[in-house]
Amino acid sequence: MEPRSPERPRPRPETLTLAWASGGMSVSISPPGPAAPARPPPREPSLADALAPVVVLIGLLVLTIVLFGTAAADGPLQVALFMSATFAGIIAYKNGYIAVAIEEAAVGG
Repeated sequence: MEPRSPERPRPRPETLTLAWASGGMSVSISPPGPAAPARPPPREPSLADALAPVVVLIGLLVLTIVLFGTAAADGPLQVALFMSATFAGIIAYKNGYIAVAIEEAAVGG
């Protein structure tokens, strides 16, 4: 009978991620690695950070109405709204919010 060798610590198992998409299920396996560094908490927006998206929205709406008149309701107003929402997202990202947090706030309120 052979002597037993001392047990080695087991390696951490690989991470298995399952995600349901509209077309089916996707699976990704990532090898174990060092833990991601902790992100600092997001900063509170300054007064300028809070007012800038509103000013951009009003400016784009006025510009759209001046350029397109009553035809602005056919599509250019939606572009102005989308651009101002994108600007607000960039301000949130600047303050340290991650995309998932911005998405949850936009969808869930």
